[in-house]
Amino acid sequence: MADATVMYTNINTEDGLQAFHHIFTHYDKKIPDTFPKELLITVLELIMNNTVLYFGDTYWHQLHGIAMGTPAVP
Repeated sequence: MADATVMYTNINTEDGLQAFHHIFTHYDKKIPDTFPKELLITVLELIMNNTVLYFGDTYWHQLHGIAMGTPAVP
């Protein structure tokens, strides 16, 4: 069993989600009413909390943060 940390640069999950909440609150009047804000937050939570990466011939579940370069990462 191994414990690997900081294999990739990553964004703290809570900080990333807070940034979206801030944008949605701060720019609320500029975002169309039909934009699915809550759906986007839910999807981002799922992605950011369930990052799985393939390394060598094994799969790893990233427990802290989300890796930079992941398609969902801004």
